[in-house]
Amino acid sequence: MMTHFSRVWHGVMLAGLLAGLAGCSSQSTRIHLTTYDETGREQHHYADFNRVVFLINPSGLIELGMRVEQPSKLDPTQTITQLIHIKEVWKPVPGRTPVERTQINVQIRYAILTPPTGVRYDGAGFVFAKVKKDSTTISGEIESGRLAPSYRMAEAALPFGVTRFSGPFRAVENPGEVIEIARQLDLLFSKQAGR
Repeated sequence: MMTHFSRVWHGVMLAGLLAGLAGCSSQSTRIHLTTYDETGREQHHYADFNRVVFLINPSGLIELGMRVEQPSKLDPTQTITQLIHIKEVWKPVPGRTPVERTQINVQIRYAILTPPTGVRYDGAGFVFAKVKKDSTTISGEIESGRLAPSYRMAEAALPFGVTRFSGPFRAVENPGEVIEIARQLDLLFSKQAGR
């Protein structure tokens, strides 16, 4: 059970973290996060990503990598880094396969890092992307997703629990950067959340 102090501290930490992440921006990739407080009331947040990249694997499936780094509003000496890796596991084809937002076609990993601490959320969702032949850019929508705390670095506090996840994206082709983001998410986290 959380004490009043720990509830206030978690609230302040989450507000500071997400305030530092959510700024005014004209970016085309804005991820919406819906979190829930202790009473179950929804709280809405967003994060703008300035690096959004993709690769298309030999099977024709898409992987996305997203990154943003910003100074913390609570402690300007700290840099907050957010990483997202989305891996398509099957491709919806309008007119051939049913396509609706309640389906799952991607694995999602989302991390918030303030070294030496960080947390990683894992989950699944539904993404639809428009891919033009021989194009070096794609656009699409994370129509729905659900993430839960999975791993943490050091003694990082979890800023929030289960969250819903959605938003439009625009990405440029850069397979090396996608692979690097996925590698970082694998290497940085070994301690499961809650253990």
